[in-house]
Formats: sequence, C-alpha cells, structure tokens
Amino acid sequence: MMIDTESMVPFERAEQDFSQVLRLVDRFGSALIIKDDLPRYLVLDLSRPENGAHVPDMIDLKTGNESE
Repeated sequence: MMIDTESMVPFERAEQDFSQVLRLVDRFGSALIIKDDLPRYLVLDLSRPENGAHVPDMIDLKTGNESE
C-alpha cells in the first residue's frame, strides 16, 4: 500500500482535530498517524476497493467479529 506523505498527521494534531484526519482519509483514501516519530495508526476508507480488499479476511463487516 502506498501512503501519500500529505496524508501523514502527527499524533498530537490528530488528538486535537480528528475531523482533519477524516478529511485526509476522504481525500487520499487513508491517513497515517505518526507518534514518537514512527508510523503508529492507519485510518482507512473501507468503501474504497483498494483499501477494503483484505478486510473480509480479517473481520466480518456485518458483525464486527474477527474471522476464524
């Protein structure tokens, strides 16, 4: 997965203004939250095919339970 550097957000800014993170996700399809100078959290738009391709393998989208 490619991450656009414009979609990287410092943890402190994400804490203060999570709506900014969501706007980046809407624009780029994902946002990477950086904490302690390391990539820590990845927020994905699951409605995009390129982001949701592997999700059914990990989680049941209807129940929210992990797949077995």
